[in-house]
Amino acid sequence: MKKFVSTTLAFALVFPIAAFAQGTLKVGTVDMQRAFKEYGKTKDAEAKINDAKNSAKKEYDDRAESYKKALDEINNLNKQLDAPALSADAKSQKAKERDDKIANIKNMEREINEFRQTRERQLQEQAMRMREGIVKEALASTAFRF
Repeated sequence: MKKFVSTTLAFALVFPIAAFAQGTLKVGTVDMQRAFKEYGKTKDAEAKINDAKNSAKKEYDDRAESYKKALDEINNLNKQLDAPALSADAKSQKAKERDDKIANIKNMEREINEFRQTRERQLQEQAMRMREGIVKEALASTAFRF
């Protein structure tokens, strides 16, 4: 057993030295980040992700605009409630309307936050799946064979 281990060790040391002496030992490095960025399908995938991000941003902006309008309506109702010429019935009706809008705006806040978190997570997962697919395909292709 000792003889086998020492023989194997000797071969392991001799072959690289012999290969180096013959000039056939070649070592190379690959910048995987650069190779990934320059791989053709990477740009297509980035474009798809950017489109999805832009779509999510537009939807978020639309929701934020609706939120801002609802907030402006609440502020307008508060100003109306401060008017001294308003009757007691009108004041109670405006106060109820304002309270309903406040409840609505709280729901909007929750929905906007949930939307943002969900879409960010979805976009990250989509980007990771695309990257993994590209890396697998690139490594399997002849472009990255050594």
